[in-house]
Amino acid sequence: MISKQKMVGLAGEYMVCAELCKLELNCIPVNETCAYDIVLDYGRLLKVQVKTSNYSTHNHGIKFAVCRRGYNHNTTYEKRDVDLFALVWLAGNKIAYLPFEEVNKWKKTIRFEEFDLYTLDRALSMIEGRVAEKQ
Repeated sequence: MISKQKMVGLAGEYMVCAELCKLELNCIPVNETCAYDIVLDYGRLLKVQVKTSNYSTHNHGIKFAVCRRGYNHNTTYEKRDVDLFALVWLAGNKIAYLPFEEVNKWKKTIRFEEFDLYTLDRALSMIEGRVAEKQ
């Protein structure tokens, strides 16, 4: 039997994949041994880590634990692990997309009204800007 926490995580991953497919973007979920949940192909391959939460911080926003869960401890993600975070608020049916650099090491809170600001287009533009700077 799958735990409630795992079911919530899967629901978030499926929600992100569904939204990406509606945008006619190629994506595929990967297995649990990867540091990321989805590979997104939009002309460039991106590693997408999905974090799902309904935990509210006193009606100010949704709090996300942005760390890797281990057997004995939590660890932070490294740049080589993830290009893009998709923070899913299940109850609000919202997704905030943030490039790796916009997420601190352990947690991130998104205010309810801010979800619409963190669009996929915005995040991809920031990632493309970063790639252009390196060239």
